[in-house]
Amino acid sequence: MKDVNDLMQAILEMDAAQRRESEKARLERSARLAALDEQKQKIIAECDARESPDGCRRRRQELPSDGNAAALAALETQHASRPPRP
Repeated sequence: MKDVNDLMQAILEMDAAQRRESEKARLERSARLAALDEQKQKIIAECDARESPDGCRRRRQELPSDGNAAALAALETQHASRPPRP
């Protein structure tokens, strides 16, 4: 019976470690997405500050319509390609 308890304890510890790693990865993705959004806002502000309306329109067209979704997809793909940690 002791072996079963030890096994269950080991499983619970592994599950807790995996959850911590998952939360850490989620926080990293959130931080990266926030940085990308901030960068996008700076670019938009620079465009708005410029005098040339045509230059602003071109620059906004270069920005992805939903950069956060694309960045999130890239990060999730990168995360999914990593092997799980024991």
